[in-house]
Amino acid sequence: LQFLYLIGSTYTMPTFARGCALAAALLLPCCAAVADTTLYSATDAELLSTSNGASCIEYGVVQGDAAASSAYIQWTPNKWHDGRLKIGDGDSTGCRVGTPELYEFEHVCLTIRGGQNGAACGPPSMVFTGGYPYRTSTAIVFEGDRALTSEFREICVPVAELQTAEWNLERRHYTGYFRFQKCGQSGPQPQYEVQELTLLAPGSLAARPPTPAPLPDTTLYSATDAELL
Repeated sequence: LQFLYLIGSTYTMPTFARGCALAAALLLPCCAAVADTTLYSATDAELLSTSNGASCIEYGVVQGDAAASSAYIQWTPNKWHDGRLKIGDGDSTGCRVGTPELYEFEHVCLTIRGGQNGAACGPPSMVFTGGYPYRTSTAIVFEGDRALTSEFREICVPVAELQTAEWNLERRHYTGYFRFQKCGQSGPQPQYEVQELTLLAPGSLAARPPTPAPLPDTTLYSATDAELL
């Protein structure tokens, strides 16, 4: 505030510099840049623990062998519940102390497989919910180049696609959930199997080396090849 008083007045450089520093602190708070963060991995002992009633997995089960890095979290929703992966604030009902806010990142990346599993409604989808008052993001639909298959693959979704006009995904210290959505009130439900969920910092995905294009099948030799014979 001394800085404001000094405008138009006689001042010394050290006093002015202190005023500038104060103004900068008030107007431009400094925030450390976020780094890529793996929130969940099916080989993570902390995630698989349910000590203190703080399970991160709701309405899902762990399958496979964590020790052999072949485990995954499986959700088959039912008519009452979506499959949920919890992001908490470390309280008695939460999970993951100090989890960064989702809006600070640029992409959500899942190593995932699954599919319709006979469900009659639209393609499988995911939303993020949380905050106070409780809010829901835009749905991410697993279709097109994001379609789920029988093989694990990484699907990266821009965080901006989850944000809405009313909500930037800030939780304000309340528990949040990635929700793998159910399909109606009866009949088969879609299936989701996740090995890893990672949040990527701004620019991180663009900085990755390009994935080489798959090589086409090539027949080098054939007994019907006149040139070979």
